[in-house]
Amino acid sequence: MRPLKALKLVVAVATFLRRCDLFRHTAILRKSARHRSPTHRSAAPPARCFRRLDKAGSVSVEIAIATAIRTIVADVARRSAERQDCGKVPMNQHAILLAIGSDRPGLVDEVARFVFERGGNIEDSRMVNLRGQFAMIVLIGGDSRAIGRIDAELSGLRQNTGLHAELREALPSAPAAAGPAIPYRLTATALDQPGLVHRLAHVLRSAGANIESMDTRLIAAPMSGTPLFEMDVLMSLPASTPIAQVRSDLARLCNELNVDFQLAAATP
Repeated sequence: MRPLKALKLVVAVATFLRRCDLFRHTAILRKSARHRSPTHRSAAPPARCFRRLDKAGSVSVEIAIATAIRTIVADVARRSAERQDCGKVPMNQHAILLAIGSDRPGLVDEVARFVFERGGNIEDSRMVNLRGQFAMIVLIGGDSRAIGRIDAELSGLRQNTGLHAELREALPSAPAAAGPAIPYRLTATALDQPGLVHRLAHVLRSAGANIESMDTRLIAAPMSGTPLFEMDVLMSLPASTPIAQVRSDLARLCNELNVDFQLAAATP
């Protein structure tokens, strides 16, 4: 209940109680008049009677209003506490589930059901089929009881699914010591050759880049069917790193290896 609504309710209650009190006093006066003799019925009641009734009525109304205000304030405080309790989100713990095994239909459903039935929630995941081996890395959120239950019953998941599964604690990421960073995306395409990932990653490391994610794959060239290597890298570069120098170093290496590349700021 908002303060303005509470105030309006207090005024309404006070008005109602005062009217009820005046009606009660009017009934008392009429009843008293009926019991008096006919010669005294037309006589006006003494002024002190009105003062006494008015004083008693004022006290009664003031007590009623004070009680109503206390009730309303208590109700407002209770509702506010309930809203705060409803707005609170239980503090979650996190763990990372690593699993790999022979690919078959239904694996994702079985792992997701295992996590859900034990009170966990899949918040982020990466899954891929690599030459018949299905690998997944899953970030699980939940309270300590849910995480503990998933860890304790992980052997059942291994037995039922045939996956090699492991659960690791996910600690909060520490702030970067190098200061603010800018996200960039690097894409590259080339004829497949040994060492491409290593040599490109080495240039990025020399520039101080932190690779957040990397996807690579081999595809067949449209006409010849020759294996083509594709890379998609999401990384963060320190704000103090000259981006022109990074482009120059990448261009020199890519010219040597005959790699087409693009480096651009990543959109959120």
